[in-house]
Amino acid sequence: MGMIAAMRSRMGMMLMGSRAYAAEALQKRFSNWIAPRTSANAEVRPSAERVRANARDAVRNNPIGERIVRLFEAYLIGRGIKPKARTSNKKLNKRVNDLFAKWAEVADFGGELNYYALQALVVRAMAESGAVLIIKRWDASASVLPLRLQVLEIDHLDNSKDGPIAGGGRIDMGIEFDRSGRRTAYHIFEHHPGDAYIFDGLKSQRFEAQDVIHLYRKDRPGQINGVSWLAPVLPTLKDLQEFFEAALVKSKIEACFAVFRERPEGSGRLKPGDKVQGDDGPSISKLAPGLIIDGKPGEKFTSVAPSSNSSFDMFVTNILMLIGIGVSMTYDLVSGDMRKANYSSMRAGRLPFYRFILQTQELLLIPRFCAVVWEAVIAAALLSGALPDRKDGYPADHVVPVQENLDPIKDMQADILAVKAGAMPPQEFTARWGRDFDDVVAKFKEADEVLKDAGVSFDYSGNPNSESDPPDNPDEDADDDDDKEGGDDAQKD
Repeated sequence: MGMIAAMRSRMGMMLMGSRAYAAEALQKRFSNWIAPRTSANAEVRPSAERVRANARDAVRNNPIGERIVRLFEAYLIGRGIKPKARTSNKKLNKRVNDLFAKWAEVADFGGELNYYALQALVVRAMAESGAVLIIKRWDASASVLPLRLQVLEIDHLDNSKDGPIAGGGRIDMGIEFDRSGRRTAYHIFEHHPGDAYIFDGLKSQRFEAQDVIHLYRKDRPGQINGVSWLAPVLPTLKDLQEFFEAALVKSKIEACFAVFRERPEGSGRLKPGDKVQGDDGPSISKLAPGLIIDGKPGEKFTSVAPSSNSSFDMFVTNILMLIGIGVSMTYDLVSGDMRKANYSSMRAGRLPFYRFILQTQELLLIPRFCAVVWEAVIAAALLSGALPDRKDGYPADHVVPVQENLDPIKDMQADILAVKAGAMPPQEFTARWGRDFDDVVAKFKEADEVLKDAGVSFDYSGNPNSESDPPDNPDEDADDDDDKEGGDDAQKD
């Protein structure tokens, strides 16, 4: 088969007369370009751990790396991706939402964070390390509901578990698959392999796949584990850090003012602190501000002024732009430099980043993490009897955090026009601004009732107590009608 394929390839080239793709010709120009034709897992298996370690070092010691990961955390999660029950019963919705809110405060298996803080931790770990594990811990003695979430770094996955298993399945990088290729279990270390002290040895435990959320970004079909989101920019981050250090050393040297002294022949060699013949003072070995040197006859002093480099800003700007491209961010987000930014440029530049954020929320975080947690909470509520079993279940929507508006007035006006034109439903309008529609309606209703009872009116749309609406006094209404009729009669006459 290999010989036949090679013959077909040569015949195709003879018929075309040249290579069909210019990229194929790069093989001659860049003979040292190593591009293996391996699967995603063959690439991830030997490289993920080293890339993960380098990414963590970049986040710890490089301010740009830390800022990138922190921005992913802030934009993807913000104050939390919050679920809202969507059954046909409003009272039941409130009951479910209240129950989830109580559980969210005690969701952490370690007892430190609430559910939305866990969301931020999950995103940070995934962006930095490429993947993260969330274990559903079932405990009947737990308060509120018998479910807790334990967030673990991907290092806990036992990569030593590898090879075929009984029944035709296999274990690949600590993940167990059945004969058809579906995940059935995870082999997870009890302790982090990188812990300084592990007293009882490093042992892995088998967890059913339904009790583990393995969250990572799948970049290629068949990929079973993730790689750090910083992988494309790690070499550039390292180069930038070394450039900063070199520039700092160079600046320190440039700040120095050195002097060479040339003495006449026969005066001998002097060491710092030696006496000059015929002079009671020491020789000059170090300069100080305001120092005046009286040289001897025949002595010459030559100053040394290191040259400066004016290309620093341009180089750093271009490098930061390249890093931003590698992580789908704009230069101003990565660098924090807003000197040349304006509304139009920032809006146009950040639209692709906002699309990336929305795509990651809608296609990764919500279906593979938030919705799975919601289902687990509902299952725990059914097991504990906190909620009744329903034929239609307990569907939910997830409200993502609102992205900041570069110009809130313009953005709000555009969304209002979209609603009035029928291009956007009110529910989507409130969701775009980070609010739940039902909550907004309830708040408006409550506000209207309070204002009506107090006899106070504010000018906002939907307020039945505003001045633009007819008054509630029927007598006044009748007088108004009489005046209108009189006016009409006068016009007729």
